[in-house]
Amino acid sequence: MKKNWMARVVLGFSLLVLAADKCFGGEIKVSPPVISPGGVGVISYTLDKETDVTVNIHTAKDIYVRTLFSGIQEAGSHQIVWDGKDDEGEKVPSGEYRIEIKEGLKAILDTSFGSKGLVKGFLNPMAVSVGPKGNLYVAGSVWKKPTYQNWVWKFDPAGKPLNDFDGKNYFYLGTSGNAGMGIIDLDSSGNIYIAGNYHNIACFSPEGKLLHQIGGYDSKNPPSTPIPVGIAFGLNNRIYIKPFEYYSIRVYNRTQKGLGGFLYCGSHSGSAGWAFSSPPAMDSNGRGDIYCPDYKHGRNNTMVKYQDTGKDIERVYSLPNQSFNYATGCCWAGEMIIYVADRGNNRIVKVWDNGKILTTGWTFGKEGDDPARGEFKGIHDIAVAPDGKSIYVLEDTGTHKDKVKGSGRLMKFSLEYSATDTAKVKVD
Repeated sequence: MKKNWMARVVLGFSLLVLAADKCFGGEIKVSPPVISPGGVGVISYTLDKETDVTVNIHTAKDIYVRTLFSGIQEAGSHQIVWDGKDDEGEKVPSGEYRIEIKEGLKAILDTSFGSKGLVKGFLNPMAVSVGPKGNLYVAGSVWKKPTYQNWVWKFDPAGKPLNDFDGKNYFYLGTSGNAGMGIIDLDSSGNIYIAGNYHNIACFSPEGKLLHQIGGYDSKNPPSTPIPVGIAFGLNNRIYIKPFEYYSIRVYNRTQKGLGGFLYCGSHSGSAGWAFSSPPAMDSNGRGDIYCPDYKHGRNNTMVKYQDTGKDIERVYSLPNQSFNYATGCCWAGEMIIYVADRGNNRIVKVWDNGKILTTGWTFGKEGDDPARGEFKGIHDIAVAPDGKSIYVLEDTGTHKDKVKGSGRLMKFSLEYSATDTAKVKVD
């Protein structure tokens, strides 16, 4: 059923709600009728029950503008404020926009993925990443004296093997400096980056051929790269490296070889852990914001936001409490949302960055062995599909007390909402 809406005037722009679909538990309203200088538009709505809610602003062409709220809300009336700005704090241009309110987020096992929703067949999985075309890459390692042997597997979005590495769907990284902690990420060209045992990041072509190494160890020529267990990308070819010890996040130019690409080391970005207890829990929005857990408090850790200033990595803010029991993976999902793999509780947690603080909301998962019922065993890493409508979960089938071990499982869940309401708005 359609609703009729009142025009709202804001100094500098007018906010007009033209029409909306059915609401959750009553009307969506915008008030007051006239906004005072420097004022804002207030969106009001009612929920029938406590649920996960996300309120977004999009352009008329469905281009994302801003997330006004994402989290758990109680039943009853609620108000959300929009000041006519996007998620970078810039005023939006005149035109029509769409308010979208989604509630009741659910994760449903996609049984068309792989075999009944699962992909198996790799050992000791450490990380999963999604490439620019939506293909999946899993990094794992096998212990063979005197070191670990690392492998990378490739699958399409449906979980089918892609034999793009000399006729195979995997390639071997070797036992020298190319092998390592199994942390993987891909750039927009499809080049594959692997965190290595020997203080480097190895860059491979989309065909699995070694291109060059970033960083390295040289005791007589600092700064050497601590053994990396997390990598993420930033602007201007920057790559961020997270070590497993109490060191700061280091920044390199990923197009340059060895230590020659070193740019700077964050003086306020301490984030600690220890070897296999420091998994790939690090990601970036690609615009200089970096998200990773703070391991100074052991397994009961929190999530911290850092910012690349161009000269330093500054700690910005964090979750106000210790929200995770050993966070082993995180991924930037867009729209100011970060998903975290909470291994100690075998669950996924949604975190929202509202520009002032990080907050937790929707959670999914529990201890068990039936993914169709939202059960996980040894959850280790997560990744989000490019369209944001699916999430991939990687298990190593161990327990949260174990180091990485065992046969891996990769599964795909569709992210769906129980209800979505929209309303058109106009900014003049």
